[in-house]
Amino acid sequence: MGRVMAIVIAAIAAARCLVVLLPETWFDVDPVLDPYPAIGLAPHELMVLDALLLLAASFVFFVEGARARGGSTLLLVLWIIPAPLCLLWAAAGGHHGQVALPWMAGAAAAVALAHACRDQWTRRVVVAILVSVAAPIALRALAQWGWDNPDTAAWFAANRDEALAMLGLDPGSSAARVYERRLLEGTPTGWFTSANLLATVMAAAAVTFGGLTFAAQRQGRTAWVGGVLFVACVASVGVVGLSGSVAGMTLLVAAAALTAIGLRRRAVRDRGGWVAVIMVVSVTLIPLAAGGADLLFGDQALRVPGGRSAMIRWQYDIGAARLIAASPLGGVGPAGFQDAYAGVRVAGAPEEITSPHSMALGWVSTIGVAGLSWAAMVFVLLWRAGTVRWKEDEPSTGGLGTAAAIGALLAIVPAAMVMCRSWDRIDEASQTVRILGWSLMPLLAWVSWRSLRGDAARWAVLMAVALLLAQAQIDMSLEASSTVVWVLAMLGAAGARFKKRGRGVPMCGGVLCGGLAVVVVAIIVVPWWRQDRLVAQAARVLVQAPGDAGGLADALVRGEASSMIRDAWQTQRDPRLLGHVASQQLAAASDAAASPAFAAVHLGEAARAGAEAMAAGSIAGGRLAIVALAARSDLAGERQWLQSALAMAERVVLADPNAAMSWVTLARLAERSGELDRAARAWRRAIEIDDANTLDPAQRLPEAIRDEASAIAPPEQRPLHP
Repeated sequence: MGRVMAIVIAAIAAARCLVVLLPETWFDVDPVLDPYPAIGLAPHELMVLDALLLLAASFVFFVEGARARGGSTLLLVLWIIPAPLCLLWAAAGGHHGQVALPWMAGAAAAVALAHACRDQWTRRVVVAILVSVAAPIALRALAQWGWDNPDTAAWFAANRDEALAMLGLDPGSSAARVYERRLLEGTPTGWFTSANLLATVMAAAAVTFGGLTFAAQRQGRTAWVGGVLFVACVASVGVVGLSGSVAGMTLLVAAAALTAIGLRRRAVRDRGGWVAVIMVVSVTLIPLAAGGADLLFGDQALRVPGGRSAMIRWQYDIGAARLIAASPLGGVGPAGFQDAYAGVRVAGAPEEITSPHSMALGWVSTIGVAGLSWAAMVFVLLWRAGTVRWKEDEPSTGGLGTAAAIGALLAIVPAAMVMCRSWDRIDEASQTVRILGWSLMPLLAWVSWRSLRGDAARWAVLMAVALLLAQAQIDMSLEASSTVVWVLAMLGAAGARFKKRGRGVPMCGGVLCGGLAVVVVAIIVVPWWRQDRLVAQAARVLVQAPGDAGGLADALVRGEASSMIRDAWQTQRDPRLLGHVASQQLAAASDAAASPAFAAVHLGEAARAGAEAMAAGSIAGGRLAIVALAARSDLAGERQWLQSALAMAERVVLADPNAAMSWVTLARLAERSGELDRAARAWRRAIEIDDANTLDPAQRLPEAIRDEASAIAPPEQRPLHP
């Protein structure tokens, strides 16, 4: 039973890499414009997987206890310390639980596998399942690079304004320019949200397969086994290159070099713990080095390959450090980083990020000093992975090769279920890529299992894990819901090494994991299921909008859907839903433009929803409220609405003081209200912030907006701050 549950954990971790994990199912695009939801797992479906993982981890601990195999008190304590605070944040509402649950599940997976995989047979099966995701991901990435992305770019070029409108982006805005740049670059992402996450997984797979190719040759495996592993290695390296991730390619080269050195020198392998830890710590210091280089050499430092990216990470670190200093105990909440960061980011920081792209800083800034416990757990497991020994020979393994293949098939189930709902909405080429990739997973798992023993294989897996954790210091792989469980599962399987006997510690782990699963279902999964159901109902109402020429019928439908979304908001108090309410009410006002009285009602509801979202900490909600209030002023010709918009713009500026567009909005509203001095000062501040952005020209203000500033008054003739 313990092996079966370990396989279930590995399958769930792998499954998360094979399907899009949707923060929202319906409202990435307006359902009136696109009648189909995005293809992927809805939030509550992902949460069910995480709850199942916690239950599987509980079974692992109970089996280990029943066999009196003992366990690690240190790992149990480090794992459980942050969990109560995460649950408190989840109970507080918003989408904190949605963000925190994968962290809790990933940490549980790491500790459970660290106990189950001290049995090297189980470790071989688990690692084989985890790395088998490389097959479908590689095929998906190649298809994206060769066909999907070029076709999408061509369609976008022909329908640019329509595409941006569907996404709610204004042509010419920095957000639209960044979106267009990323789309036209054509870099693959697999099923992840970014090319960097794709590069993270595939670089680790490349290192693993490279080492296993060497191990297969040393073990005298048949030529076709070594050939499959070599092809998998080459394909993984190719995908990392196609991703365009500088960090991914750099770390792949470093990890591959260390792997090659270690495979030839036993003295290096014997110091594997030190090698792995030094590699991770060295990468952690890169943003700090970038900050120092900027002080010493200025813009010259940006010309070094990767210098610009490292400097952006340094800005992230500064913002995260400020948040930690302000909220060291409880943090800003698992889902609260983006809006909190807006208030502390340095002038010229070009991006609105959802995490600091750093393992320790991410956890500590969001859940307080308790997050250091998980960081410590990671380093303990990494050290143990560097000191464990894998046997070259072992007794008969029964049918565990088949178990690895079955586990890989189990990992396909969530992706297959999603595709069954949407199979008719993807083209034949995409269908073929999925079927072929899924079919190759059991083969790759079985072939990997054949070579996953001995010191060479152990060293390759260690270097792959070190690469993953090094990347996590400058990217989101230990914070993103699609990769965190996979990375921590790899770490737990590699770091299994205990000699103590006894029942108490693992039994305690089983109780903790089982109890946590029950609480998670009660306070996270069930409320989110209710919210998703209500949101889906609202979306179906919008899909059935009549699309009448006058727009009044559409406005009524949007108003009805907004009420339903408000009902959904009541379940979790997620401010993003209030943003959808405001967006739908604004669209309803546009539809009802022929009837000013109806339009005014919808604009009032939009302003109310946006203001409520702003009060809940959502800056995006405040911006929607400004749009609604300004439109209400234009419609009614009443000055109090403009003054309300101006007051909301002041609140947005206070919440996001180093965003140039926040000041542009304030300047425009002040100009409309006749406060020209105030407008000129706001324009000057906007231009100063924009000039400070030397890292990403695509996110600079368009020339047309800068010309607006010049039309008011020369910036040098105005004081710095309003």
